[in-house]
Amino acid sequence: MRKSVALALFSSGVVLYCVVIHLGGYLAAIAVPTGYFAWFGANKTLALTLLHALMFALPIFVLAVTWSFPSIRPVRTRHRRATLCCVAGVVAGWFGWAIAGLVQFAAHPSAQPLPWTTLAVAILVPPIWGVLDVLAAPVGVLFAGWLAGRRRVSRTPDGIA
Repeated sequence: MRKSVALALFSSGVVLYCVVIHLGGYLAAIAVPTGYFAWFGANKTLALTLLHALMFALPIFVLAVTWSFPSIRPVRTRHRRATLCCVAGVVAGWFGWAIAGLVQFAAHPSAQPLPWTTLAVAILVPPIWGVLDVLAAPVGVLFAGWLAGRRRVSRTPDGIA
């Protein structure tokens, strides 16, 4: 794969994660009725997991698939390399936003009750209901790469790649 194509796919992954961050902020502003949590009773973890799966992870997954499929599909080389370049961009975008968040918290020490080292470890270990949010974008890119490879195989006359 040419370096320019790899750089374009990597950049697409970084920009995708920036869009995911802004979409997540928009989705977080949507108010959830208190009756939703009352319906689950004492099991708040299940309520939060379902809420995040439907309101955060699913839209982010759909965005990642629709964003990365048109980026990966036209690449003439193996779709696995193209997919990995895009996933690497998503991971780099996540890492960049994590560092930016730590710098922001370090700049305002009175705003958080925890030391920055605890916050750095908390970034790597999301709560059980947040795992789906963290994995939605990379899994969406991987799914788009799988779709692009499957589409490419089905286009060949014999069905053999």
